[in-house]
Amino acid sequence: MQHKGTVQLETERLILRRFHVDDAYDMFHNCWCDTEVCQWTSYEQARTVDDFIKQNGLFTDWWLDLYEHPNRYNWAITLKSTDEPIGRVFVIQINEESAEAEITYEIGEKWWNQGLMTETLKEVSRFLFDDVHVKRLIAYHAKENPASGKVMTHIGMTLFKIVPNGYTCNAGTFDSHYYEIFNK
Repeated sequence: MQHKGTVQLETERLILRRFHVDDAYDMFHNCWCDTEVCQWTSYEQARTVDDFIKQNGLFTDWWLDLYEHPNRYNWAITLKSTDEPIGRVFVIQINEESAEAEITYEIGEKWWNQGLMTETLKEVSRFLFDDVHVKRLIAYHAKENPASGKVMTHIGMTLFKIVPNGYTCNAGTFDSHYYEIFNK
């Protein structure tokens, strides 16, 4: 693989870029304070931005300094019209030996069902395949969150395994559905 780090990417409606320290407020209010979003994450829920940052270690100097690593991929999903972060795509695991990457993502409920996450993941997968030379991209979701799986199928991913009780999040423990797509 040829790591490039979190470089700015662009789609028709979005800019995918690195997070900045001043994005914390918007990201919290647009996405992470939303109970419909957070129930499928393992972030500790908080009432304020400061509490959220302290409890989850986000937007700290350490967290932002991780961008210096060329194998760090953590994009803020921003609308071109506002440059406000409304979600995130994050490569949570990279297997150098097999050239595989596992991704996770979330977007504020206000932006659901508009094709924005599909648009995001199409561009991220294009970048990971074409520029980084990932061979296989993996993602998973809780069985009880089929909308996330629908996004995966919209970018061409296919279900390859189900792990009983393999997904633990704020909403509980559920079967996890794993999807994959290969570089063509």
